[in-house]
Amino acid sequence: MALDLRNMSDMQLERLHGDSIRLSQSGTKAQREQAEQILPRVGEEIARRRRVHVHDVKRKRDDAATARAKAKKSADKTPEPKKQ
Repeated sequence: MALDLRNMSDMQLERLHGDSIRLSQSGTKAQREQAEQILPRVGEEIARRRRVHVHDVKRKRDDAATARAKAKKSADKTPEPKKQ
C-alpha cells in the first residue's frame, strides 16, 4: 500500500493513526497485518512533525527575544529631549 504521509493533513494523519491502532487490535487478520505495517511509518511521520513544530516554536521565541533586545538597545540610545 503506497501512502504519501507527508502530503496528509495533521487531521488525516491522526485519523489514520487511530484507525490503524484500532484495526491492529480488532480487525480481520488482513487488516491487522496491514495496520501493523502502516503504524511505524505513521508514528515516524507524527514524530517528525512534532520535532518540526518544536523547532519552529523555539526559533520564533528566539526571534522575538532578539527583537525585544534590539528594541531595548535602540531605546537606550535615544537621547532624552533637552529641558528648557
